[in-house]
Amino acid sequence: SSFQSEQTDDNVEIERVSFQSVVAYYVKTPSLIILLIASLYRNCGGYVWGYQANNFLENEKGESSNQIASWLGWIPAVAGSVGCLLGGALSDRLAAKYGKGSNDTQFVQSTVTIRIWVLVVASLISGPLAAGMLFFDPPYCYWSLFCMYLFSEMWIAITVTIVAELSPSYMKSTLLSIYYFVIAWAGFSPQLVTPIEKLVGYFWAIFILWPGIYASVSILFFAVIFTYKRDLRKTRAMDH
Repeated sequence: SSFQSEQTDDNVEIERVSFQSVVAYYVKTPSLIILLIASLYRNCGGYVWGYQANNFLENEKGESSNQIASWLGWIPAVAGSVGCLLGGALSDRLAAKYGKGSNDTQFVQSTVTIRIWVLVVASLISGPLAAGMLFFDPPYCYWSLFCMYLFSEMWIAITVTIVAELSPSYMKSTLLSIYYFVIAWAGFSPQLVTPIEKLVGYFWAIFILWPGIYASVSILFFAVIFTYKRDLRKTRAMDH
C-alpha cells in the first residue's frame, strides 16, 4: 500500500542518518565547511571580549566595578537581543522583497545570497564599532559597544537559516547539532590572549582578537557566495 511505501522510504532515510553520514555530508559540502569555520572564528571574538571585558575596562579605562556593571549589566542583554531579532527579521524581509527566480531552487538561491550580504555588511560595521569601544573614553565607548551589539549579533539567526537551507530535511537537526557543537569550541579562544599579549601588548591583543575578528570574518562569510549554489542544488536533489 501507499502507506507501507511511505513507511519504507522513511525507514531508508532514517537508516541513512548517522553521525558518519552527517559528517561526510559536511565534508562534501564546501559552503557548510566555510560557514562552520566562519562561525567558529566569529564566535572566538565574542568569547574573548566576554572574558576580558571587565579586565580591559578596569586596566585600560580605569573604570570601577560599579561603573562597569552599570553599563555592561544591560547593554549586552538589550542590544544583543535586539541584534539577534534584527538579523533574522531584516534578512527575512529583504529576502521576501528582493528574492526572485522561476522556480523554488532559484528563489532560495537568491534569498541565500541576500542573507550572506547582510552577514558581510553587519560584520564590516560591527568591527569598527568594537574598535570604538577600545579607543573611545567613557561614556562614548559604551555607546559604541551598544551600537556594535545591534550589528554583531545579527549573524546567529542568519547563519542558522543558511545551514538549514543547505541541509537535507532528514538530517537537518543533526547537521545543526554538529554546527552548534563545533562553534562552541570557541570557548577556548580566550587562552589566545596571553601569547598574543606577549608579542604586541594587552591592548593590541584584544584589538586583534575582537574587532579584528569581527571585521575580518566578513571575508569568510563572503566566500560562501562562491560555493553555496551547487551545494543547494545537491540538497534539493537529495530531498526529492
